Amino acid sequence: MPFDVEAKSIALYDMDYQLWVEQTVAQLKTQDFSNLDLKNLIEELESLGRSEKHAISSYLMRLCEHLLKIQYWESEREPCWRGWKSEVRNFRLQIQEELDASPSLKPFLRDIFIKQYGNGRKLFLDASDLSEKLIPEAPQFTLEQALDEDWLPWRSEWNSKKKQLQRNQNHQKRRDRHRLQKQTPWCVKKLKPNLRRSSLS
Repeated sequence: MPFDVEAKSIALYDMDYQLWVEQTVAQLKTQDFSNLDLKNLIEELESLGRSEKHAISSYLMRLCEHLLKIQYWESEREPCWRGWKSEVRNFRLQIQEELDASPSLKPFLRDIFIKQYGNGRKLFLDASDLSEKLIPEAPQFTLEQALDEDWLPWRSEWNSKKKQLQRNQNHQKRRDRHRLQKQTPWCVKKLKPNLRRSSLS
């Protein structure tokens, strides 16, 4: 590109960004490569990639923050439940939108998961004022769980405890029945069939 043309393109980029974009698009469509402002075009493309990564990083951080709120902030869980659940869905949708537009971001998302969990943990601790000793430094959920629209940490934990409680109750009932059977006198056991027959006759 001649020096005077390059200078004009750079000046246009600084003075009227939107006009520069329109001119660059037109030059690309007509394959007018000799007059392209390559320097700023390359910077814009690199910036676009950084913007996508910054956006998906921010969504993941906020998602982790709200998952931690649901899991650990018990005193606020009931009044804030609907709002937190809505925010979790929103951040999941935003992340999915980014991944649909740029599937190549999936490895990047996995690479930053631990870091963004840590950042989300800091935001959660600031908001809740809970002791940092109560909140694990390493995530207790996977990236797949965090992105799964049907998964929530408190619901999963509650269901697990509910199932364990039911198992314990069933086990206790069996033990009680067994104990009662052992405690029933032999003569009563022998009489029971006869009593049933008498009641039927």
